[in-house]
Amino acid sequence: MSKRACGKISLAAGSLNTMKEKWPAKKLKDKKTFEEVVHVWLRNEWHYPCYNKFRKSVPLNILSNPNFFDELENKMRFDLLYKNRGHMLKQIPNNTKWYSIEYSKNDIDRTSLIPMRKGWTSKISGGSCWLRDSLNKKSWEVVNKKCKDIIHNIYRSLKNKRRQTELILLAENNRSFFSVLEGNHRLVAIARKMIKSKKTIKIKAIIGISPKMKKSPLYRSTAKPGLAAGARYFAGRSSFCGR
Repeated sequence: MSKRACGKISLAAGSLNTMKEKWPAKKLKDKKTFEEVVHVWLRNEWHYPCYNKFRKSVPLNILSNPNFFDELENKMRFDLLYKNRGHMLKQIPNNTKWYSIEYSKNDIDRTSLIPMRKGWTSKISGGSCWLRDSLNKKSWEVVNKKCKDIIHNIYRSLKNKRRQTELILLAENNRSFFSVLEGNHRLVAIARKMIKSKKTIKIKAIIGISPKMKKSPLYRSTAKPGLAAGARYFAGRSSFCGR
């Protein structure tokens, strides 16, 4: 299939099964507040080096025992996350509603990874950024050692339920494809585990849904016309300090 270059990321058209406009309806469970989403996102990335300078001044309870009724706490978490992910937070539609879901093996084909600045999500998926395409051996061989080590370490840690954290996804509705907002490396590791396991594995996730999601660079698919803008947006960012 033909490829087109978007910034430094080469992206290919997705396979036919990833071009579906509608997927089986995903069951949406409990509603989540935006404050809860910010907490999960910040907690998942708190080990990143860019937060080192804040560790001594930030009370640990805002992550370990959050009080979502405390406006000061909510603002503190948002401000911390914004320092690293402000460019992404700005791209989430204002009318996004958040829900908890169970992510399973059946969701792999409908999931797209975010094209990152260093291009590893494009490389591991053979240029498409679809999660399914990241699971073949040929694509895996071109990924650098650091990226492989991160994914392998996550894969090994999946046995420890205490270390399992919620993924954060985006969608236009419960029948559309999913795009990863937070958790690219973890989801690749989880998907590999799901494919190899004979048991049914379900992972907790939060999904943000908005009818305006198509307009966001965060929500992109190789089968959609907004791909080039989204890829250039991420290719040009330099503020990613974590995985």
